[in-house]
Amino acid sequence: MMACLLCSCTANRRLPSWIQNKPDVNLYYSSVVKVSKYTPEYREKARYDALKDISMQISVMVDGSVTVSETEAWGISASDFNSIVETSTRNHLSDVELAGEHETKNEYWALYRINKESYRLQRRQNAEAAMRLAQDLMLKYDTALKASRVDFILVTTMLFQALDALSDYPD
Repeated sequence: MMACLLCSCTANRRLPSWIQNKPDVNLYYSSVVKVSKYTPEYREKARYDALKDISMQISVMVDGSVTVSETEAWGISASDFNSIVETSTRNHLSDVELAGEHETKNEYWALYRINKESYRLQRRQNAEAAMRLAQDLMLKYDTALKASRVDFILVTTMLFQALDALSDYPD
C-alpha cells in the first residue's frame, strides 16, 4: 500500500506545472485537455476538445425551451414538463498553438492556447472586412433597385449575403 502511495506521488510530481495550475489567463485563452491514449486518434480528439473549450471561453450561445403538455384519458389527467437547455459556440480560431504536451502510458495531456490580443486584432480585422463586404453588397442592392427591371431574386440574395457577412460579428 505504501509503495502505491509513493508511486502515485512520484507520478504527480512529474506532471508539468501547466497541468496542475491553469496557465496565465490574462494573456491567453487556453485549455488543458486529457484524453485516453486508447481513444482512436487521441491527439486530434485532444485538439478538438481544446478548440471547443477555448471557443466557449470567448463566447457562448444559450438556447432554452420548455414544453408542458396536459393529457386526460378516462377522467385521469396527467402533466408532462420538459425543459431543454443547449449551449453552442461559433468562433473562427486561427493561430491556436500547442504550447505543451505530456504523455503517460495511458493518458495524453495537451495545452492549447491563443493569444487574447492577437485574437481580438484578428477578429477586428475580420469584422472590418465583413462590414466592407456588406456595404458593397448594399450599394449593389441600391443600384439594382434603381434599374428599370428589378430582379427580386438577385436583390433578395444580396440582402441575405450582406446579413450573412455580418452574422458572426454582432458586436
